[in-house]
Amino acid sequence: MFDFFRKKGNNPEESAKDGGSQNAAGATASGRTTRDALAEFTATPLPDAIDGLLFRVSMADPTDPTSSSGFDAYAARLLSEAEAPSLRAIAVEHPVELRRLNTTGLFWSIFDDSTISAGNRGTILRIESVLDRLALISKALEGDEGTAFVSATTEGACSELDWQVLRSIANDANDYLTAAERDNKLDTQYGTTGTRGGNWDLSTRLAAACEAMVLPFRLEYRFACDAGTGTIVASVSLPTPDVFPKSRFSRDAGQWIDCTAQRRRGCLRPAPGGPHRRRGLRHFRRRDARRRERARGLHRRGQRAVSGVRAHPLHHGRHGENPQRRVLRAGH
Repeated sequence: MFDFFRKKGNNPEESAKDGGSQNAAGATASGRTTRDALAEFTATPLPDAIDGLLFRVSMADPTDPTSSSGFDAYAARLLSEAEAPSLRAIAVEHPVELRRLNTTGLFWSIFDDSTISAGNRGTILRIESVLDRLALISKALEGDEGTAFVSATTEGACSELDWQVLRSIANDANDYLTAAERDNKLDTQYGTTGTRGGNWDLSTRLAAACEAMVLPFRLEYRFACDAGTGTIVASVSLPTPDVFPKSRFSRDAGQWIDCTAQRRRGCLRPAPGGPHRRRGLRHFRRRDARRRERARGLHRRGQRAVSGVRAHPLHHGRHGENPQRRVLRAGH
């Protein structure tokens, strides 16, 4: 049903636009753009690209600004913190292919999910998250100019932009919340149009919203919609603490600060006892009663509404009771 969302991968035109035909050996740091730097990760096998970057940065002459750049240095810092050098040993048994999604510009790692261990999978996803954060930093550096040279920024400035990106994740929340007021571009398939508020309408709207989200970590999800009861049950992946920054640059202190202790606080996890423990069972009973009353009012006016959404953490290797609703942001 959702093959439309799986048919994503490298876009040849976007790849050319991003400078996929260039490499670090053919351009000095002063002439390379951030797009050139990111394209290097898909131009060669990922372990080779990572090792090449780490080697160049480690051998750079600190007195020669053309030998490296702040963007490369920050990329090397993040990859080292993510234990990226261990990817080569993992890739020997579990080949990893890296693609750039043409829908969001983010990266997606392809590997055999059925045979890999949880630890190795976590390493790959940490590296993928680093590359996504670098892509978002590149976009922020480009601004209205559309081009950003790697030599035009410092490692500390990249760190500050990285934190701005992480803090701005929720800026588009209102756009997603008001999406129900807009037309559904996927409502008509092969000459047949789904009913507004029906299962197909709800499913495609939710899937399209998830696919369009630009996040600095992988989003995996599966869901089931029941328009009759106005309920959506969704299982979504949650970022682990180790995908968050391990260090950041403090301009006031003029040095790098260890953020290891903040990682778990920045990671979304259900509180002990569930949401009722946090806000009180009475509050949720009142809220559910208001939802049911609003849904009844919409039905009386000939409309439909979603009166409840239940979200659960998506655990790797557990497909739940509704595998037919499995939707992954993948390029294969």
